[in-house]
Amino acid sequence: MLGSYPVRSLSLEEGDVWPLGVGGVGLALLAAHDEAFVARYIENYLPVITRYSQTTAQSLHERIRRARADGFASSERDVLPGVSALGVAIVHPLTGRPFGAISIAAISSRMEAERSREIVALLQREARLITDTLAGQSARTEG
Repeated sequence: MLGSYPVRSLSLEEGDVWPLGVGGVGLALLAAHDEAFVARYIENYLPVITRYSQTTAQSLHERIRRARADGFASSERDVLPGVSALGVAIVHPLTGRPFGAISIAAISSRMEAERSREIVALLQREARLITDTLAGQSARTEG
């Protein structure tokens, strides 16, 4: 959905594919995996990741650590200069494994701290709602 602000961040198109670790969604998804997966992924796919984002293995590990501690991923000028994104992973209620993520991207000047906290709270609420809905569906299927 596009916002009403006169300058829009169109960094992604529906159907775009980006590697894990890039952007709000990719970083949120990668951070939601266990450390063994993350280590293998970065070791094997860093050359692909760096086609989209100027990062290093050390920097990516630090961003993952921060995303895990904060409960959300923050991507600042990762995909495009002047564009920032916040992302939250969605985990499957039965497996606890990530299977999707949601994010909001905007021009960086609009992602001030207070607004970012509001956006993160909304993303986390929606991610929980999706997980809770799936949990309810799983309970009905099993029952």
